[in-house]
Amino acid sequence: MCSSDLAKLRTSEVACLGADATGVTVAVVDSGFEKFTASVESGEIPKVIGKVQEIEGTHGTMCAQTVADVAPAATIYPVRVSTLASIQKFAKELAQKGNPNHVQVVSHSVGWFGMSFGRHEGPLCAVTDLARAAGVAWVNAAGNNGDGRFYAGTWTDQDGDGWHEFAPGQDKLTFIAGGDIELNVDWDDYAKRTTDLDIVLLHATDKGWVEIDSSNMKQGPNTAPVEQVNVEQGGLCAIRIHCVKNCKPGLRLRAVNLKDRKSTRLNSSHITIS
Repeated sequence: MCSSDLAKLRTSEVACLGADATGVTVAVVDSGFEKFTASVESGEIPKVIGKVQEIEGTHGTMCAQTVADVAPAATIYPVRVSTLASIQKFAKELAQKGNPNHVQVVSHSVGWFGMSFGRHEGPLCAVTDLARAAGVAWVNAAGNNGDGRFYAGTWTDQDGDGWHEFAPGQDKLTFIAGGDIELNVDWDDYAKRTTDLDIVLLHATDKGWVEIDSSNMKQGPNTAPVEQVNVEQGGLCAIRIHCVKNCKPGLRLRAVNLKDRKSTRLNSSHITIS
């Protein structure tokens, strides 16, 4: 019989046919494993190999619980990573050290920014290539920030004032912040790194728009095409993107608000603040 957990995950009926992952080792690769031991002792994660440092939140523990729900007979191997170097070390363990823990599947539910623009390039893609070459299936989360907190567009500056236009005549991307903003902006220039952009974060007050933060990294050969602002702020906010150097029409841009689960949709429609 299918568990209620499987039903909630909308898994196929195939998962109810008895394929419980007997003999399979799944590495759950994450940054936070607080309460992992308690979850093992309670039976939520029944089969485990190795130990893990139990710090930096419970996200990895919850991911391991989910794997155990879907594949109850699988052996869980928790792997904590917090830097690019740590995840590269894990991949080399799989590919160059004979896969000592016999991992067959990797479950990785962490977002990494400033590495590439999603064209199967950059150091993290090299990590997954190492795993695949070792015969390990790498399963990665996608879409965690697709609920209205993500913007994608191309560089447009019809009036030539140096500010990106999110819509005709509109150089602000507005949103309602719930109190905690981590806004990342990057653009499709990881290979050549010739374009330099800055971002400005605004807050609407009864006196009009007020700048509350900005990011002004000088992009170049040794700096990724990324800008970020991280502040505590609620209410109506807006982001602007300014061209410092070499902004060509059609350059692809992305903006995502990572932290604020309470924020509403990023919106390029015009809002007048008097």
